[in-house]
Amino acid sequence: MKANELLTRRMIEILEKEKVDPKEAMNQVNKEAHTKGTALYELLSLYQDLEDVEIEKEYLTISSKILKINPYDYDILIQREIILNKNHDEAIKKVKKMLKECENHLKEKYGYTIGEDDVYYFVPAREYLRGLHQLGYLYRIKDDVESSIKCWSKIIKLNPRDNLGVRISLIPYYFENDVNEFKRLCKKFPYSLDGMILDLVVTVEEGKRYERKLKKLVEANRFAAFCLSGIYVLDEDALDNSIGSYFEPGSFEEFASVMFAFDRELKGESFDRIADAIGPLHDEIEKFEPFIEEEIELILSLIALAENANNITPTIDYLFRIIKGDKTISNKAKDIPLFDSWMFENKEDLKDFLKELETKHLICLEDKKVRLAPGGLVLALTIIDGEEDLELEENNYIN
Repeated sequence: MKANELLTRRMIEILEKEKVDPKEAMNQVNKEAHTKGTALYELLSLYQDLEDVEIEKEYLTISSKILKINPYDYDILIQREIILNKNHDEAIKKVKKMLKECENHLKEKYGYTIGEDDVYYFVPAREYLRGLHQLGYLYRIKDDVESSIKCWSKIIKLNPRDNLGVRISLIPYYFENDVNEFKRLCKKFPYSLDGMILDLVVTVEEGKRYERKLKKLVEANRFAAFCLSGIYVLDEDALDNSIGSYFEPGSFEEFASVMFAFDRELKGESFDRIADAIGPLHDEIEKFEPFIEEEIELILSLIALAENANNITPTIDYLFRIIKGDKTISNKAKDIPLFDSWMFENKEDLKDFLKELETKHLICLEDKKVRLAPGGLVLALTIIDGEEDLELEENNYIN
């Protein structure tokens, strides 16, 4: 069963059996789909750097408490196997076993089979993807490049929106001078923002015609092209929450995540090569300015609001939160269908609403519009609606 159909069915089931209002049913579906967000998880997040023995001990202690509550958290189960098995060959065997168990668990509990639908829409299955990431890293540590690439390629096949798999596959090949392998992988993932940016860099560096590829990049993410041309540079500190995230293609969040990863992965000369190659495209990108001006102004205004309010460099999380206190929002996000009423007259209206949550959305600020990724939209909706207890505030937009 496809993920969006499964979630819709579950919500309708709650509505019919428990006779709650649609908003409460949505909150309940969200709780079932997201295991994160408790105080223990927040505490555990402080111990993600596993290079220190004492930190590893703390991670094992806290995670064991979480597993008593949720014994099927495969993020934790897989990470524990890596900590407990310092022999990489043994760790690889255990992680493979965990991935198989995770696959069976998803099928038994949710009726979801890995590979039948885009994993992006079915949050519990993202634990499987993150497990594949971990397996890929284990292979990378062993210098088994081909096996690591197979893991990351499988991630892209299961979830075309996943940039992290492309990023860690493409970057080492190109910037370690294996240009042919880089080009092969670029062709394999033609809609990846990472791939488009790097492919454009290669084309410019080789002195070939780049106009078609530039147009493709601008169409995919106008904000990315604008920033890459040197007109505006993001502060790295503003992107802290974006590592390993899953964002909608073309969204501001996706671009921020990509740029942050490039900065982390390609320190020094490699990162400069990107800037040097794309910088001269400034004049070409200006041709697209009518299409990007409002989008850029809105992002800048959000950042300015955050900075003025707290005199801090805003995180992506805060860019969403700033919407809460801003008086300029007009008509409670008037462009979002069905927002004015959470009460649906029939199941078709409910299905339409859930379908809307899977697409790009616009939110109005000073009569300008910005795209929010689906998770960010849900959080923005909750905030704007004046909810004190933010049931959807568990950062599902930065999983």
